[in-house]
Amino acid sequence: KAVEQLTASKKGQSIMLPLTSSLYVSGEVDDVEKVLVDIGTGYYVEMTTADAAKYYDRRIKTLHENVGTVQATLRDRQNALMQVQAILQEKIAAQAAASSRS
Repeated sequence: KAVEQLTASKKGQSIMLPLTSSLYVSGEVDDVEKVLVDIGTGYYVEMTTADAAKYYDRRIKTLHENVGTVQATLRDRQNALMQVQAILQEKIAAQAAASSRS
């Protein structure tokens, strides 16, 4: 969205730039055709706004796929945990019944 909004901006227009998720500084638009894209671990790549938008679309798609994989793994592990808890409860109940008979 930010890249799309930048293309609608004009050179010299005043904008707020995010330095962190909660810290913004004022700045001016210098070039609406090229942007610096944070590709992770402190590396930045200069891209055209169209390439940057495509990059972010691919990144969002990848993140959604990863979330789906993590959710499936989480469900499987929760099911396994419930099975272990059920077996543990059965063993505890059996041991308590055996102790009360003695």
